[in-house]
Amino acid sequence: MTLDAVIACQLDHFRIGDQRLNRRCQYLQTQLMQLDCAQSFPRLFNKNALLKAFYRLVNNPKLTPAVMDQAYQQGLIQWANQQPANAPNKTLYSFQDTTVARFHGRKLDLGYLQNVDDNGLLLHHAILADSDFVPLGIPIQQFIQRDRASYGKRHTHKERPFEEKESYKWVGALEFARRFSQQTAYRIVQVADAESDIAGWYNLALKYQQTFVSRSGQNRQLADKSALLQEWLDSQPVGGWLTRPIRDAKGKVHELRCQVKWGLVALAGIDQPLTVIELKQVEPLAAHQPSVWRLLTNETVTQLAQVEQQLNVYTHRWRTCEDYHKCLKSGCRVETRQFESVEALSNSLRLLSLVAIRLLRLRDQSQGPVSTSPMAWADASEAQVATQLSSRYLSRYEQAELVFQSVGWFWQLLARLGGHQGVRQSGPPGWQTIWKGYLHFQTVVDGYRMSKNEYSQAKPPTYG
Repeated sequence: MTLDAVIACQLDHFRIGDQRLNRRCQYLQTQLMQLDCAQSFPRLFNKNALLKAFYRLVNNPKLTPAVMDQAYQQGLIQWANQQPANAPNKTLYSFQDTTVARFHGRKLDLGYLQNVDDNGLLLHHAILADSDFVPLGIPIQQFIQRDRASYGKRHTHKERPFEEKESYKWVGALEFARRFSQQTAYRIVQVADAESDIAGWYNLALKYQQTFVSRSGQNRQLADKSALLQEWLDSQPVGGWLTRPIRDAKGKVHELRCQVKWGLVALAGIDQPLTVIELKQVEPLAAHQPSVWRLLTNETVTQLAQVEQQLNVYTHRWRTCEDYHKCLKSGCRVETRQFESVEALSNSLRLLSLVAIRLLRLRDQSQGPVSTSPMAWADASEAQVATQLSSRYLSRYEQAELVFQSVGWFWQLLARLGGHQGVRQSGPPGWQTIWKGYLHFQTVVDGYRMSKNEYSQAKPPTYG
């Protein structure tokens, strides 16, 4: 199974300093894409030469955050420029979020998180997704260490300029989106949570002519100081009614009736008027506080359909970011990694981030419309093994309905290999099911190749 084009483009742009290091980085990251990254690195790389090459790579001073971010960014730009000029939708989405990675019980001091005794990093990232909200890559990653000496001094933060604050982390995605739009035919919509509700961030986005949808976390004052934002919203008439999916405390989704209001408003400290959208759940749900969303955007919103579109965009931010965190922490087990330096840990996390993106892409591709395009096999062995497994794992109905050896046929096979029962009531397969099926498939392919002596005939790989 070959890597899809957008992942391959990002791997092709590593420029570490010489061809040997470039090849090593590309080869090792390709290997990570095909392995069970929930295991430790010594188990993943079961050959001493390969494990040694990996450790030498992540500890190499030439492999810096700037080099890796540049590779991912240039790869995404190349992919965008390879898309058809007449593509119907030229909009991409940048979902920003921050999560914590805890590394307790380690000798390596990484700084505090919520408490002074914590040890870990803040992981801030921007996930670029296409118009169907399928993740493409991670153009921006920041691993933030909080100095323990600054613990308990939040009252001094207001005295510092915006550029020196931790909240400046939200700016990197704006700068990338600006460069991306200048070099491609695409525009990027920034989608961020309430932590990004910062006047400096809004003003910079407006200056760069970047579109954004952000959740409002502050009850800001109007520009004319006549009222606060929530008071102004309360005085506005209801603009319409929508049925929206609302999750209860157990994670079950309910379709509930909600009221929406929207309007253009000038806010203090923000250079241009913004559209504010309020979604309020009115249909009660047992043991659940009514949901209220307040979004700010510089998109033109005049109709209920446009309001619903903005709500859908923000809804996908939650799903994309939360699932990415699960892939990173459960699928790649980043919090179990042990290194002797922050630089090596940071490099390994950046390498694993693209693995997490690929897991999400596998999930979304398997859940999308059933593709009848021919499957791009890595070699004849994969096609032969898939054919043999399909007769055992795919039902007669699936074999009759799906095009033989098509992309949709293969995704269904992976789902069944991963334990999915193929019953509609159980829902579509998730990323863990698809990944489990893929690893099972790779294990069988390896056994088949060994039985045919393919490995003994192949030229041994070099690791740079």
